Amino acid sequence: MAKLEKLFRAVLRAMRPDGLLYLDEYIGPSRTEWSGEILTPHRAVHASLPPEIRNGEDLPDPVQADDPSEAIRSSEIEPQMRIGFETMARRPYGGTLLSVLIPRLRRDRLTDSLLERLIDEERLLLARGGSSYYAIIVARPRRGLARLRARIHYFAVPKLKRSGS
Repeated sequence: MAKLEKLFRAVLRAMRPDGLLYLDEYIGPSRTEWSGEILTPHRAVHASLPPEIRNGEDLPDPVQADDPSEAIRSSEIEPQMRIGFETMARRPYGGTLLSVLIPRLRRDRLTDSLLERLIDEERLLLARGGSSYYAIIVARPRRGLARLRARIHYFAVPKLKRSGS
């Protein structure tokens, strides 16, 4: 979704004040944000796996090259949502290592014990403060002046970005 402000403005406009917004979404790094630093833990786990399980020696950036619309502004979803919506509940559910590694492994060679190991590695990474790449979020629309400010923000910011201001 490239036009987050437009999306959230439309959702905010359509919702009743007591309505709830439910998001179940990838909120990890956007496609242009991947770096060696972000991928360090992923590459360490990948390198520790038996070579016959890996699809190649290197772990490339997990960017879907055939879909230029994929994860354009994924890391901005939650901050943009918070402008117009108050988070009532947030449940991160990982995908930090698994969503990057699993597509780069030979599925015909994956065993239950290896999958358990990868799940344990992900849990450890998250326990050490790593960010979850996926989350379920339930939010309600802001009210009063906060709602008005959000609608103005969602309307004005894209226009200001386009004009270069």
